[in-house]
Amino acid sequence: MRLKPLTADTYTDILTSKILPIIGEIYADALCRQDVLDWVTWAENTKTNHNKTYADATVKGWWRVVCLLVRDLAADFELPDPTVRVRSPATHIYDRCEKGTLSHDELGSLLDAVEQFYPQRYAEVTMLAYTGIRAGELYALHWTDIDSTRQCMTIRHSISAGQITDTKTHAAREVYLPSPLPDILESHRRSMMAEQHPGLATGLVFPSDKGTIRDGGSLRKALNCVAEYAQIDQRVTPQVLRRTFNTLLLAAGADRIVL
Repeated sequence: MRLKPLTADTYTDILTSKILPIIGEIYADALCRQDVLDWVTWAENTKTNHNKTYADATVKGWWRVVCLLVRDLAADFELPDPTVRVRSPATHIYDRCEKGTLSHDELGSLLDAVEQFYPQRYAEVTMLAYTGIRAGELYALHWTDIDSTRQCMTIRHSISAGQITDTKTHAAREVYLPSPLPDILESHRRSMMAEQHPGLATGLVFPSDKGTIRDGGSLRKALNCVAEYAQIDQRVTPQVLRRTFNTLLLAAGADRIVL
């Protein structure tokens, strides 16, 4: 199975923190339905660092990884599948997505911390936060895709496995650039020109330090550090910023069709 880097990171995080500590010491041929039921009970009752029950969507996300792991294991070694007839965990909390979005204040604190500690990555993170585009689309963006006069950009491509490919929907689309993005992008471009960045020749808006294509995982270290500084009690990824954009727009009253 081929996974995108961010998806692989998410699965790894769930595996190491939510699966292996609970059932990881049980041999594959000894894992039974009751063990899986016990894990479901644990998932429904475990708490966040703020002593809150996790949202329903969050625990169901863990469950998908459990099923993927255990069912593949059973198939590979011709063992009974212990997830058969086991219902997924449910917490019945649907109004919170504590592992998926940031609040308005958290997003502000995060951007302030990026500007302070990683100013060279500030334009990237702000673009993700203010437009909701995918990280792969961000790193495939060329300066010719930016229309400062109309204050918009055209998303034509994405990055997958280090290669520029079509977008997820295989169609181009225009995305509005709200203030202060045009000014931030102009400042970013001036900085690249002043230092004669190796990526200028490629035309990429956000090339790597060597001028090559970046991938979504390149922001991992910076986001982890600033999230800790901003006291954000969750792992922040470009996908979290994308969901935050959508959630905050809806909270502000934006029509779902417009979104």
